[in-house]
Amino acid sequence: MKRLLAASTTVIIAIVLVPTASAGRARVDERRYNYFDASAEGRVGGRVGNVVEFDTYPGERSVRVEIVDQTERAVSGEVLQDPDGDGDYALLATFCGATERAVRITGGVPVRVRLEEGPCEDGGAPLGISGTVEGTFTH
Repeated sequence: MKRLLAASTTVIIAIVLVPTASAGRARVDERRYNYFDASAEGRVGGRVGNVVEFDTYPGERSVRVEIVDQTERAVSGEVLQDPDGDGDYALLATFCGATERAVRITGGVPVRVRLEEGPCEDGGAPLGISGTVEGTFTH
């Protein structure tokens, strides 16, 4: 009887705690870009033109984005999403280097990050030729 009670308690704790623990975890997805690796279609290291696209999972509700060029300088960008699938991307945030706070998104719908031409206000890169775009997604 004690073993059954202990096993039941363990199962109940696992059922209650596991979803709670995963709800606070973040998923980090990093994409490298390099204009010199462009194919004939204009795709650049996971990008089309100056856009990097991240898939999202249902339940993800926010993203923080950081763009750094090859010289470790910040690059300006925009976060966009098309939650209704009509091809019209809504501008969710503009930033220089990194978003100041988490940006609300619709989980299960891709998020696009557009790298902008022109230097950041703080003297960042005019447009990174190569570097990384990192998205940190949370529930």
